Amino acid sequence: MEEKNVASLLDKMGFTFVESRYELKKDVDKIIGEIDLIFIHDNYLFIIEVTKDATNGSDKKIKFFSKWQDENNLNQIKERHNSPHRKIVRIFFDLSKKTKDDYSASAEHLTEKNPMNKVVYYEDFEYFLSDAQKIGKWAKNGFLDWLDLEEEKTNIEIDAIQYYIDQVPVFCFVERVDHLLKSCYVSRRRKNNSDDGYQRSLDGTRLSKIQQNIEGKKGLSFPNSILIKMPKGSNVLLPREQCPKHVRLLFPTNYRACKIIDGQHRLLGFSSLSLEKQQMYHLAVIALPEYSTENEVRTFIDINSKQRKMDNNLILHLKASFPWDKGSKEFYERIAVTVSEELNKTFFKNRIYFGTANESRDGKIHLLTL
Repeated sequence: MEEKNVASLLDKMGFTFVESRYELKKDVDKIIGEIDLIFIHDNYLFIIEVTKDATNGSDKKIKFFSKWQDENNLNQIKERHNSPHRKIVRIFFDLSKKTKDDYSASAEHLTEKNPMNKVVYYEDFEYFLSDAQKIGKWAKNGFLDWLDLEEEKTNIEIDAIQYYIDQVPVFCFVERVDHLLKSCYVSRRRKNNSDDGYQRSLDGTRLSKIQQNIEGKKGLSFPNSILIKMPKGSNVLLPREQCPKHVRLLFPTNYRACKIIDGQHRLLGFSSLSLEKQQMYHLAVIALPEYSTENEVRTFIDINSKQRKMDNNLILHLKASFPWDKGSKEFYERIAVTVSEELNKTFFKNRIYFGTANESRDGKIHLLTL
């Protein structure tokens, strides 16, 4: 069952299934070892062990990593799957423990010593599964970020404007959603995780609302840019005195090339749409080619701590200005606002607060409460 769950997760994230329960034999009857699952990602071959049995957990890890570091064993696997060019990544799914803190450190040196050895604990598994259920194959970027594998660099040439914000060089452009979904990833702050992530968890409800807006052709409900950190690559940064200026920009298109600083929900709201629809839409992007992680976090905090939420009374008042389908929630809200406006002129004598710019809230009845 555990193997099926792990295989289902990797399949949801878009990795290519190759084989399960593979037995490597020295002779006809002598089994050297068994691999639970084998998956492919580009130039990598994932060999995977899955266990939910806590007995001798450290010993199992040591045996797994040691056995599948043997060059003779690896060459046989590569030959069987026509993958002489692919690098091997060993992934041990230990679903018997929530985090590595629940374990002794005896086997941890094997992952610290060799970056191609990885251990997924139950808390990690749940996190990746939650993302995959919300955004499907685009959760692959998060898993690849966790694996921290070197990706083959690819790019496309696009039109952009280079300018400066204070002393920081910036590129501004629009790009197709499907390209952005592949190249942009989110580094989230997670408990019991030592990386430098800072983003919040994905809000499934918010994603669904954005998707509904897109399918309802309400794309202009989020016209602002997404903000990303982009590798400089071979792009030449013009001096400030020559900017703003139109340039031809090499935009990276490989997985986990660009980190989202602001706008993860705006972009990932497209994740469940068909490829055809993703290719129809473009998003405005502001890309920072030279930006430290510390500055990323500062910018994220500034953006999200200084936003002022719109007054819900004003939202309700503004929505009443539009025609709505009879029987809809908005239709009845419009009637309620119209009645409130009339009562405010007579019975309540301007004691209803509608959220407009020249009103005081003090001592008034709020429109939302009526």
